[in-house]
Amino acid sequence: MDILKENGDDIYGHDGINLITPIMGKTHLTLMFQILGFSSDIKHRISLVATEGTVPDANGYMAVELRHNAEGDRQEYLSHGYVSFPLSDIPGYKEGKLQGFKIKTNTINNGEETVTVSYNKSKSINIPFIQEDMSNTKIK
Repeated sequence: MDILKENGDDIYGHDGINLITPIMGKTHLTLMFQILGFSSDIKHRISLVATEGTVPDANGYMAVELRHNAEGDRQEYLSHGYVSFPLSDIPGYKEGKLQGFKIKTNTINNGEETVTVSYNKSKSINIPFIQEDMSNTKIK
């Protein structure tokens, strides 16, 4: 997770991103997403961002943003991707206080939305795999 520091550079972008499937397991937060892009040669940045000093609320949920920086790539074609963030450095995780996330996104079509994701205790999870439109997105 990246920390957005007060008066710091905001390199995380505000380009549209759709959160499709959020899964919080024992050690990672894994997200399936959709973005718009054009060139497979341009690396997009996908970031989980919190403001400096953010900690889980009284119910154990941490407010974060899923951000997309297209790095100047034209926003034309829809593609899918997955990203996984380790939980070990998230405030409250080691103490057992982190129960989930409230993830704010700037969606492609609907503007700002917030999705709540909680720890998934099941042993098996079906993550949709979209084969017909694989992403060339590279994570920085």
